[in-house]
Amino acid sequence: MAAPPARSHPTLRWILLVALGCVAAVTVLALLIETGLTRAVDVSIIEAVRSDQLQAPLAFLERLTTAGSTPWIVAMALVVLLIEMAAHRPWLGIAAAGTIGLASLINATVKLGVGRARPDLLPPLVTERGYSFPSGHSALSTVAYGILAVLVIHSDLPRALKAVIVAALVGLVGLVGLSRVYLGVHYPSDVLGGWLIGTAIVLLFEALVRSRLSPRISREARTAPGGEVAAVDPAAQRSDPPGPA
Repeated sequence: MAAPPARSHPTLRWILLVALGCVAAVTVLALLIETGLTRAVDVSIIEAVRSDQLQAPLAFLERLTTAGSTPWIVAMALVVLLIEMAAHRPWLGIAAAGTIGLASLINATVKLGVGRARPDLLPPLVTERGYSFPSGHSALSTVAYGILAVLVIHSDLPRALKAVIVAALVGLVGLVGLSRVYLGVHYPSDVLGGWLIGTAIVLLFEALVRSRLSPRISREARTAPGGEVAAVDPAAQRSDPPGPA
């Protein structure tokens, strides 16, 4: 029996659609910022995060924000590259490191295009130069730790351990974004924009990984015990025809 024609995987289509939705959301957010419609929400969140009651509990964010800095993210990209090369998957390491570099370029381009000034509502706790939207720490941490989450998901680790690691990485990305608001160097909408851009890039990386892994998974299925026909058409697994009466 001939194998059915190849079709695109529905999960892959959904991944690409969600990535496109993130790009559209960033565009809408940038337009809202230009018209000033995000300012009221930004101000209320900044005042809440920088309130006297939260100063002590959130003080650790001043150190944690380093987890989204450019030197730290570059170091992570190199570590991932070396690990994947040692695992005899150089294409995956190069793709991961290249995606992180591309994310930095995209973020810088969007900053120049929007040209939003840094917040001036409260004295910042650190000094940052350049434009404000989107948050580079938020975007790059989303991409770096998101790529790491993708690699963990496609690894052979136990499912429960995967869930714990991915949840920890998501939490870390959230705290990095919160730290930028706490430090007074970004509006909350800047952080949201960085998260959206980073998520879109991570989803594209996931789509790339799935597209490369799918042929291998299919070959393993076809060469499994039972033969190619059995793997393609389970109905073909039937008993031998009865002998002559």
